[in-house]
Amino acid sequence: MAYATINPYTGETVATFPDATDAEAKAALDKADAAFHTWRETSFAERGRILQNAADLRSPASWRHSFRPETRSSLSMPPTCHRVRPPSKS
Repeated sequence: MAYATINPYTGETVATFPDATDAEAKAALDKADAAFHTWRETSFAERGRILQNAADLRSPASWRHSFRPETRSSLSMPPTCHRVRPPSKS
């Protein structure tokens, strides 16, 4: 049985994901953990460059479409993400 992500506003299926075995899930988690450690060691300047390049890949028309209320739930980050501050290093 596949898992589905449903847009709660429209009821539309946004994406489906197949079941994973325990080994596949562990492999995915290990890859995500490795990526996190790499990202954590990346300078803010380099992170900014990477994120700017990602933003440049999207056309202005697709950005306008992404922020319409009926498609907002399909974004990977909530519209209020700019208000979230990372924890301070103490």
